[in-house]
Amino acid sequence: MKVKLSAIEDYFFHRSKLNLHSCFYVGIKLNELPDKQHLVTALKYTVAQHERLACNVLHDELKKEGFLQSILEPLKFSDLVEYYHNWDQLGEAEINHIFQMYNFPYNENKPLWKILIIPNQNQMLLLTDHVLMDGMSAVHVWETFMEGLQKQQPVEVDETIYSPLLSSSSEEIMSAPLYGNWPIPWNWHIVRQLASRLYCWFPQTVVSNNKNLIQFANYSFPKDLLDNEPTNESHVYKIKNTNHQREFQLSPTHLKNVLQECKANNTSLTSFLSALVCIAFEKIAAHDYTGSFLKIELPMNIRNSSEQVLNLPSNDKLAVGNYIAAIEFNHKLHQNREIWDIASQIQRTIRSSSKDKIIDKVNEVKLLEVVSSQQYLKDKIGLNNGPSSTFEVTNLGFQTFRAACNASLPFHITDAAFNEPQGISSIFTLSVISTPASGLHCCISYPNTLAKELEPHWQYMKEYLNL
Repeated sequence: MKVKLSAIEDYFFHRSKLNLHSCFYVGIKLNELPDKQHLVTALKYTVAQHERLACNVLHDELKKEGFLQSILEPLKFSDLVEYYHNWDQLGEAEINHIFQMYNFPYNENKPLWKILIIPNQNQMLLLTDHVLMDGMSAVHVWETFMEGLQKQQPVEVDETIYSPLLSSSSEEIMSAPLYGNWPIPWNWHIVRQLASRLYCWFPQTVVSNNKNLIQFANYSFPKDLLDNEPTNESHVYKIKNTNHQREFQLSPTHLKNVLQECKANNTSLTSFLSALVCIAFEKIAAHDYTGSFLKIELPMNIRNSSEQVLNLPSNDKLAVGNYIAAIEFNHKLHQNREIWDIASQIQRTIRSSSKDKIIDKVNEVKLLEVVSSQQYLKDKIGLNNGPSSTFEVTNLGFQTFRAACNASLPFHITDAAFNEPQGISSIFTLSVISTPASGLHCCISYPNTLAKELEPHWQYMKEYLNL
């Protein structure tokens, strides 16, 4: 099987190839860890259901095209699973170790993902290259894994998880055709031509940030992002990934109360959290930053929209892949606005982007088809004094993992976690996922040079949420 990368996957490919992104993870915590035989059975079932998990990227340097291609060698249990018996927690040091040490080579017969197991926490982390999947895909992978874990099957002796001789052809990988088939209105044909020429002649007009966008005095970009820039000997960057890592949880009851408030104000949890960050930002000393407005990035899951726009029979086959577009929201500081007023405005932007403007939002992603992703990435760093947005909120939503949180099951999920590395697009990130047993779990990542500046911000969030 061989499928051409979509525009966004090509962007993710070059971002990782330049070493500007290592991996992200979605993890689950179980009531107890399965033994090796159960894990082998569940992994075989999972890889068989999602052919993309048995792929790597083959890049044709002459044609400058990348393809997802089936791995041509068997994959063993040891290729996919690694234990960390000496970890007692998933704290800041452990998280930064993951983002510093784990990336996945291309043009090889090796997987683009791995599961880390932390026995002392009954925790399993799915680490994955972003070219392979988005955050919701990782949730779907865990759903399939848990389904396979519950199946009553004979004890597995063979630890071969995948064999190219036994794999069957599948139409599951629809990522490239999905974006390729997306309608391009006549005005977007004009925009694509203009964008291509403008970027070629004046790249700074395309990638440069608005001068009024918030930038911190104590976050020097790219100095505080990178350990190394490309040289004649090494053509890749090296991101520090020494971020501070905070997390907070809202119990199921607490989360229910917050959701009731959101419903009463006709907003979503994502809008509420984004508005809370905006309000909390007012507590940061004004002399610590320049600029007058925040820019929020809100990754959007376009699976349901794709089903409707492209008249797909269902979005079941869109389980694993990259089906995302970006929503952006600008918030002007010091307007003395209430949190629900801001949340409502953010919600209107989300609703408009995901419904009325969905074709435009995906065509914004498709603009990557008319520029060089590699050069675009270099220019985002080389032509700016800071990231293109202030913060990102990615909410994977309330997940039951297809009833795998049911406590009556022999193996069931008691909590989940989601996190991503230090990035080139946002100064700090909030990565959110919720489960029935543990409620909301939010991981916050931000540069360690901003620990002092952001402390009043986090304290306000904690007080507001009664943490």
